[in-house]
Amino acid sequence: MMPCVRSSRNPRGQLFGRFRTVGPSCPETLESPDCCASGRLGCLHDRGRDTGGDGRRKNTRQAITDALIRLMSDRRYAAIRTTDLIQAAGVGRSTFYEHFPSKTAVLEAVVEPILAPLALAGAGRGNTARLRIMLDHLWERRALVRHLFEPPLSARLQRRLAAMIEGFAESRVAEGVPASLAARGAAARQLVMLHTWLVGEVSCGSDALAKALVGVR
Repeated sequence: MMPCVRSSRNPRGQLFGRFRTVGPSCPETLESPDCCASGRLGCLHDRGRDTGGDGRRKNTRQAITDALIRLMSDRRYAAIRTTDLIQAAGVGRSTFYEHFPSKTAVLEAVVEPILAPLALAGAGRGNTARLRIMLDHLWERRALVRHLFEPPLSARLQRRLAAMIEGFAESRVAEGVPASLAARGAAARQLVMLHTWLVGEVSCGSDALAKALVGVR
């Protein structure tokens, strides 16, 4: 069984609690040992955005992603309409589409803090400390998040994760193997392992799983 880990103080059982969910990953912090040691996975996203100081844009994006997290606490993603998301975020339709082209894009922003450490691991740049923190956080919320790794969402997550792995891999892919093929294989293996663990089909500690995920390429 998994050890008890400290609960997040975020309201309404948010799926990803302290993980920031807006904007691209910051390449300057992806491999920072200080970041990993402190458990501040959010710093992956704290830099590299809003360089013009547009706090309103940042807050609007955060309101939309937070709204999706709240809605997913009550129903499955497939049952959430874009209209529901717009209303829950308290923004206008045009404002929503200024920030996200679709509901799927919002989901990708929400899950990116999960996918980022997996992608680095799949690209041969993984860090077990960061992965363990992410795994402990998911385990706390396994009843809410495990359906993300089931069809039809799993296919979307796998494509997104594969693209991230390919982007991080650079020249680390074995010679003669197309980067896209290697990335898709790594993404599929990682998500199968993660889902199997979250639903309890196979039990192990987060440390052991983190080490195994680092070795998946």
